[in-house]
Amino acid sequence: MSTSDQQQAKTLLQIAGANLEPSSLKESAVILIDMQNEYLPTGNVPLHGVQEALDQGEALLKRAREQQTPVIHVVHHGGPNFYDPQGTGGQLCDQVKPIEGEPVVAKKHVNAFVDTDMLKLIEATGRKKLIVAGFMTHMCVSTFVRAAVEQYKYPCTVVAAATAARALPVVGSDGKPTTVPAQQVHDSNLAALNDFFASVVPGVNDIKDE
Repeated sequence: MSTSDQQQAKTLLQIAGANLEPSSLKESAVILIDMQNEYLPTGNVPLHGVQEALDQGEALLKRAREQQTPVIHVVHHGGPNFYDPQGTGGQLCDQVKPIEGEPVVAKKHVNAFVDTDMLKLIEATGRKKLIVAGFMTHMCVSTFVRAAVEQYKYPCTVVAAATAARALPVVGSDGKPTTVPAQQVHDSNLAALNDFFASVVPGVNDIKDE
């Protein structure tokens, strides 16, 4: 894309004149999605840049606790091969372990609202906006944000550096199989969310306290 094309590109939210200000910790609840050992280099589904994303998730969690911002953790429960709740892979990473008073939503679907008490927990916080981070960018994070906005009318802010993805196979338009690099998967999905569903900020330092 040329420089002029980049300058002309606008999101649907920009075209509509919507408020693009990211949510602050004071007005939001923080949702940490599936930050589990399964996504580490030692897990079954290792992600590109996962350690950097975990560091950002830890920083976001620390700031939320300092500001007394409600935090809800999400953990995916699968079977004995993936996301095993009884195994190491299914456990939340040590860097972002919940403390007393921080609820954990266990889900068996991509969408954390399906067959869980997620909506009730968010409503109980009294907060009207959400700050979202976690894994994977293109799967559970994207699905959660879209549902939160379209179904439940919760404006979302996504912390880009606190999310991560992996390379994906695809059959291209020429009919040939190819691989989409992890960074491209990550960036493309954040761009899609930023178009309409969320304010996407680079990192935790771009989130204000108030």
